[in-house]
Amino acid sequence: MFTLGVVLIMLLAVVFFGGAILLPLYLQEVRGLNTLQTGLLVLPGGVLMGVLAPTIGRLYDRHGPALPAVPGAILLTLSLWSFSRITAGTGVPVLLALHLVMSMGLALTFTPLFTAATSPLPARLYSHGSAIMNTFQQVAGAAGTALLITVMTGQTTRALAEGMALPLARAEGVRAAFGMATGMALVLTLLVVFMRRAASPEEGQAHAGH
Repeated sequence: MFTLGVVLIMLLAVVFFGGAILLPLYLQEVRGLNTLQTGLLVLPGGVLMGVLAPTIGRLYDRHGPALPAVPGAILLTLSLWSFSRITAGTGVPVLLALHLVMSMGLALTFTPLFTAATSPLPARLYSHGSAIMNTFQQVAGAAGTALLITVMTGQTTRALAEGMALPLARAEGVRAAFGMATGMALVLTLLVVFMRRAASPEEGQAHAGH
């Protein structure tokens, strides 16, 4: 469970950090929004994640990681696929709605996966397990961001070579990068079904004693 959790957290980090970079680039370079407008558009998603946190924690405690994480991964995949279909003229309300759905998917997925991955560890290894998870998350996020930006830049360059105007070419690049992120989210969705909450060795010994 810990190994699977690390893999899932890495995939989630690629999607999260990549999406956090791609959407602002699209908003500013394609739609012409300034930094304040961009920040205001993505702010509701962050607020939604904070508001949902207590409810997601209760769902995890009652039903384990699969119940919140599977729907969350599905929402994440659908929102990223929708982002891969946006154009230079997609309305701001649509973009806001998609970002809210993506944020909800991230909220439903991240905390249950992180908690379930560390649950089978003995107490003396909690800090080490958490450090490993955080390290791999940061590495995967950085590598994934570089990969998605490379995909975006390559597609933008090809579109420019075909005579497309820069905003339209950038939109092509963003769509291609979101398409790759969608593929990673789909893999996450397929694997998250197998995530379970395992008892730590201390809990297992306690149950055996009873």
